[in-house]
Amino acid sequence: MKISSRVKQSERHAEKMASLVSLVGEVNCLIDGDLKPEEIRSKFGQLSDGVISLSESYEDTLKSHEIMERQFLQAQKMEAVGTLVGGIAHDFNNMLAGMNNNLYLVKKKMQGSPDALKNITSIEQLSLRGAELIRQLLTFARKDRVTMKAVRLSPFINETIQLIRSSIPENIEIRHNITTDSLQISGNKTQIHQVLMNLISNAHDALKGVDDSHIIVRLKAFHADDQFVKRYSGLKRGYYARLSVEDNGCGIPNDHIEHLFEPFFTTKEVGKGTGLGLAMVFGAVQTHHGLVDVESVVGKGSVFSIYLPLLESEEATSEVPYEEVAATGSGEMILLVDDDMHILESGKAVLEDLGYTVMRAMNGLDAVDTFTTYKNDISLIIMDLVMPRLGGVMAVERIRKIKPDIKVIYSTGYDKEGSLPGQVPLGTDGVILSKPYNVEELSKTIRNQLDL
Repeated sequence: MKISSRVKQSERHAEKMASLVSLVGEVNCLIDGDLKPEEIRSKFGQLSDGVISLSESYEDTLKSHEIMERQFLQAQKMEAVGTLVGGIAHDFNNMLAGMNNNLYLVKKKMQGSPDALKNITSIEQLSLRGAELIRQLLTFARKDRVTMKAVRLSPFINETIQLIRSSIPENIEIRHNITTDSLQISGNKTQIHQVLMNLISNAHDALKGVDDSHIIVRLKAFHADDQFVKRYSGLKRGYYARLSVEDNGCGIPNDHIEHLFEPFFTTKEVGKGTGLGLAMVFGAVQTHHGLVDVESVVGKGSVFSIYLPLLESEEATSEVPYEEVAATGSGEMILLVDDDMHILESGKAVLEDLGYTVMRAMNGLDAVDTFTTYKNDISLIIMDLVMPRLGGVMAVERIRKIKPDIKVIYSTGYDKEGSLPGQVPLGTDGVILSKPYNVEELSKTIRNQLDL
């Protein structure tokens, strides 16, 4: 009986070893991409407890494989967003540039009508916010850089709530509890505006069909202690601004929360959402070295909390309001080069209103010909970078063979950090303006170049 038992035990061990050898071959197939993870799991389940530890170890490998696959798919989505935004940025910014030029001219004529002037200024500010939104999308797709400045959050959040309030139905009550402390951070106003706008918009969508619906926006100082930092890895101990948006809406299922900030993830109906809003929130908060936290109960509502690090007292600076006063010229001749006729027409009118004489060209070849004719009269060139029939960079190279010290301001509707073709030969007298720029900014840039 003992010999028979040992023989049977040896046979079982042999079967285990044969299964293990077979499994190793199939693992190699997985590495080569020939076997699916679920098939490997099935094979592991067929083995006895003699290889349980190997099964558990390989389960970790499978999870890592799936995580890498998700990261790859997300990278592809991000690339798609960048391609889409980069494609529309040029035309969109060109349209806004032409609109801003015309708004400036209308404002000049409406100085005696304060109410009309206020409406025109509002349109102008909205157009610039549209351009900032494009820049934010480019940033989200990792195709642009973000400019950080000292921002006093409390007054800015109060102002932003007032702007957003008009887009929310009146049956939804918006309450706010904003601290009177300034809570200064190093931030980007456009991104913070978009964060709050997206969170309030999501809260509004969650309130569909809810009686006595409300949204509460809170802002207060928060101290992240050791326990809090331990709970959220990557966060540093110290003082933060805590911005929260709370609603009493439908709430979010637990299995959806982990996917909320993924690009293109949405639970809304087709045509009701893009799945980019919360992904943009996450990207903006990451840029500010902050944290996003979500608490939600299905049927009761959600709270989205944003933690942004506060500036130390010695880092904080007072915000200097921008003085919107245009600098004027003294009859100097400017060559304006752009392939968009609306920009040429409105730009010529604006420059003439500022006191300059203007020559126009619709592409690089025309610019070279015009400059050759008027080289002794032209003091400065405003050159579009991307045009048919010779782009701006090549055109300036040819022009500088005629007059090496000619002063140039480049302009572009693309994002100037990531979409410029080749290297722009910027000398001490060369700058780049991104469209749309306001007239005051343009006028001061021109004056600075001419006065060098």
